[in-house]
Amino acid sequence: PLPRPSENPASKIPNNHRSVPRSASNSLRETVVPLCLLTGDTIVTFTGLALAYWLRYASPLAHFGIDVPDATFLSYLPLLLVGVALLIAAFAQFCLYDTRLALRRYQSLNAILKGATFWLFAYLGVWLLLKLEPLISRLFAVEGFVCVIVLLYLWRALAYPVIPHSAVLAQLRRRPLLVGWNDHARSL
Repeated sequence: PLPRPSENPASKIPNNHRSVPRSASNSLRETVVPLCLLTGDTIVTFTGLALAYWLRYASPLAHFGIDVPDATFLSYLPLLLVGVALLIAAFAQFCLYDTRLALRRYQSLNAILKGATFWLFAYLGVWLLLKLEPLISRLFAVEGFVCVIVLLYLWRALAYPVIPHSAVLAQLRRRPLLVGWNDHARSL
């Protein structure tokens, strides 16, 4: 017989067969993993933009492009922080922190590429159209775009193997609920 709509089929499973409460599993998958990825992405994004600053103004590549007067790290820090905020917002807009993408490497990379491309044009467009101070170097923005994508790819390439091989994996996967028992269910 089919269960009544008011009955919860999971309540008929004995407690010794439930390994993790459903609310704890959902909390981990829907909150903890995306929050860890968001925190790591924020740190890596700031690192990528700081690396782009170094490439543009302190490395041997500093001689390329137009010279920007008074381009100290302290004067560029607000640019870096705004850049990080815009990048994280763009990633959120492209659903990078959606629970369905938490363990999917290539879909996440697609969202990173879309978000970073959107950021590049929005960041340059707003800064150059409004002529905000300090002036932004277009070469810095392109270098930031490349650095952020490469560093985020490396960060996530290191993070993805840790999640599946940790003790948390059992809590991240959704568990099927079998209603009824037959030979097909036994084979599962």
